[in-house]
Amino acid sequence: MDTYKESITAGSTQLNAGDTMGALKVFQAVLEELGTKPTSEILQLIGICWRMLGDAELATEAFSRAYTVATNDIDKGRIMRDWSMVPLTQGRYVDARKCLDESLRLLLESSVVEHAVTLGFVGRLEARLGNTWSAVTNFRRADMILKHEKTPPIYILNNLVHWMEVASLRERVKLARRAIPLAIRHDNIKRLGQIVLLVACRPLAIRLARR
Repeated sequence: MDTYKESITAGSTQLNAGDTMGALKVFQAVLEELGTKPTSEILQLIGICWRMLGDAELATEAFSRAYTVATNDIDKGRIMRDWSMVPLTQGRYVDARKCLDESLRLLLESSVVEHAVTLGFVGRLEARLGNTWSAVTNFRRADMILKHEKTPPIYILNNLVHWMEVASLRERVKLARRAIPLAIRHDNIKRLGQIVLLVACRPLAIRLARR
């Protein structure tokens, strides 16, 4: 039987590769094994999967449980950040902003890296609102911090990809030169495809990503 950590790693690998349903099955199996003592981490991952699969109700339920179980500001801040994507994808931008503001507050003094990641999420919100300058500013601020800290590569990669959604063609090419090696190194086929399409045909890439 896989250990908790091994299962989380396996499920996360599937999730990053674009196999959301496969990842969800792994995470749900872990949740079942944990019984009456679920971790905030597993509930958060399940919430991410349901959100990506388009089930806002189940995603909200999972994130709410995760926040209740969480015992520190870093975990709570990360949960609120991912939770913000539920109202964001529904066009409820005020609610998304509230989630992100709470995430920034929780992470301001508890984690430089996680706070920077949330700045990137603010960039996503500003992009949806059509505030390109603000979006780019937040992506750039996040990137400046992430690339100088001990940061999980997936954080840097995700921020670069979303930054490409609002960048000029010249800037997208520059960002792609950094993002492609990261995607290849970590076998992230999903992000690799997005990067190529964002350079070749940004409107189509954005439509596919938001489906």
